[in-house]
Amino acid sequence: MPENQTGKDWESSFSIYQEYDFVRIIAAHHNLNIINSNGLIFLLKKMPLLGYMGGVLGGPERYGDFEKWWKAVSSINFSHLLVHTNKEIPGFKQYCVSPDDNYSFVVNINLKEEDLLKSFQKRKQRTIKKSIKKETLVQTVKNESELISFYNIIKSTSQNGNLFYLPHYSLVKSIWNSKFGKVFIASYKDTIIGGIFYWVYKKTMFAWIAGVNKEFKHLNISDVLHFYAMKWGYKNNFYYYDMGDQSLSKNPNLTSYKTRFNPVLIKAFTYNIPKSKYKFFLSSNIKAFINRVNKKNS
Repeated sequence: MPENQTGKDWESSFSIYQEYDFVRIIAAHHNLNIINSNGLIFLLKKMPLLGYMGGVLGGPERYGDFEKWWKAVSSINFSHLLVHTNKEIPGFKQYCVSPDDNYSFVVNINLKEEDLLKSFQKRKQRTIKKSIKKETLVQTVKNESELISFYNIIKSTSQNGNLFYLPHYSLVKSIWNSKFGKVFIASYKDTIIGGIFYWVYKKTMFAWIAGVNKEFKHLNISDVLHFYAMKWGYKNNFYYYDMGDQSLSKNPNLTSYKTRFNPVLIKAFTYNIPKSKYKFFLSSNIKAFINRVNKKNS
């Protein structure tokens, strides 16, 4: 599967982590500290006596080349840092924890409706046209009651977070209430049966969490949701639709599903970089101890 390039104005979806108003929401819900080092934003966990421990740095390439942002990183004392980026970090291969075939799936949605549909594989075009006719209604979430119905579907399909990541409802609600959140839901005979939550930032829509009631999967409502959201994105001056990053080989069914929208594939990397090996050892052992305690009490 070939790797392509997007337009010059495309920014990694991870770059939203360099937006202060967004990370402020994430920090509040995960008890993290926002650290601004020479304009580069970090989210770091702080522990008594030990100082800053593990944390997250997203989209550092927005800040500049490696030498520039690494200088900002080096000025902070922490144990380890998860770096999410679409740029390979030279000389850090030993710290890369994402698969070698990890890619972001990005669809160009800067197209009129007819051209957008034609850009998909023909099988996907037929599925969408057929599914639109099945008495389904797609719209944006307009109130908290609809948001709760959507969240309950996500909760059910993830089996309370055991199958895939389930963010806490309070975080979902906070992002929805901000300028960074947009939720589309599908209804069938006045019953909400699925939806997709997006982070919206600059020219990109990033699919965050999604789910469809298993009883209605035969309606192929996911296809309709994606198509409707892409059309909305075009009308609201978004150019790119990021379906998320994943390994091409570890989840072949999902890979096959996404590629039918003919996305551009852009390498995505996650690095777990230890800054202080002593702190890294301590933080790992403390985390393991807390997990054992929680498991014992559950």
